[in-house]
Amino acid sequence: MAMKKLQEKLTILDQKLSYQCYRIGQHNFQIKKRYLQILEYSCHGIPWLALITLFTFTTSDNNFWIELLIGLLIDIVYIALAKAFCRRRRPSYAPQAENAWITVDKLSFPSGHASRSIYLALILSKQFPFLMIFIWPWAFAVTISRVLYGRHFFGDILAGIFIGYFNYVTQKFPLQQFIKWFLVTMVYETINDNY
Repeated sequence: MAMKKLQEKLTILDQKLSYQCYRIGQHNFQIKKRYLQILEYSCHGIPWLALITLFTFTTSDNNFWIELLIGLLIDIVYIALAKAFCRRRRPSYAPQAENAWITVDKLSFPSGHASRSIYLALILSKQFPFLMIFIWPWAFAVTISRVLYGRHFFGDILAGIFIGYFNYVTQKFPLQQFIKWFLVTMVYETINDNY
């Protein structure tokens, strides 16, 4: 009973804090919707999957790109399972279906953009340390933009950050190694044999 009351109070606090940030993003600082949309597009899963798949199958030394592709696919699975289990709706105070070519699902918890941006920042800054000065500000901006744009609550962002970090630190676990083996032996070699 006490746990349920605590959860209710935290949910209300999360909603109020998120709404205040949304209002700041919409009015006080005059953050242009265009910039928030650009940040949203820059971390959308479909372009990232397409780009990394292209790199995976067109580079000779593709070990890193395969790991990155697997990580992005597993990130999608983590987010989909968490959203299906939690069923938290997106904020009602912000319009959610403004984009014609990017669909926005109705579920909010956790944030897939936050998870993906943190995972990408961790793995890309390890592989390309000279890009850290660009990668981390971008990841932070994407994460914060989700609340300022009214797409997510703060709790969604925190959960997304945790999932992105968890995905990164478990990159070498057996499941991901099996998927990597499958991609390399079954898919990649089959494609190369046909050409």
